[in-house]
Amino acid sequence: MKIDNNFIAEVEKELNSKIQNLEDIYRFLSISIEHNKTELVEQLAFDGKYIEGLLRIIRNRDNDFDEDYFERIKKELTGKLEGVRNNIKSLIENESEFLQNIFRKKYLEISPDVLQNLSSLCTDLARVKELLNTFGRK
Repeated sequence: MKIDNNFIAEVEKELNSKIQNLEDIYRFLSISIEHNKTELVEQLAFDGKYIEGLLRIIRNRDNDFDEDYFERIKKELTGKLEGVRNNIKSLIENESEFLQNIFRKKYLEISPDVLQNLSSLCTDLARVKELLNTFGRK
């Protein structure tokens, strides 16, 4: 399924109660359609799903990592988070300064709160990716 207004309606119908950052997801989808940047949202959704998996591995206390493996996962996670941040920057670059500031403070600055916000957004983006996959098969 391509990202368009019909997809936004599906997000509302299927994910409304399942994601925490619904308004931001709507905004990203709308911006991507308006500025013909849907590939950025698709990449964000893919990266969100990937990051969610990496975080699950890291958080699983039953995993007995050797130090090299853990360092590789952390490096991969850091790279993917930076990719998400860069794609958000690209997505909002033509928006009002007001909107850019909101997203900057919520997802782009470096702080513990922003890291938590990014983690939450990635979880939501993973749900968007699953929805894209589901409707892509229909």
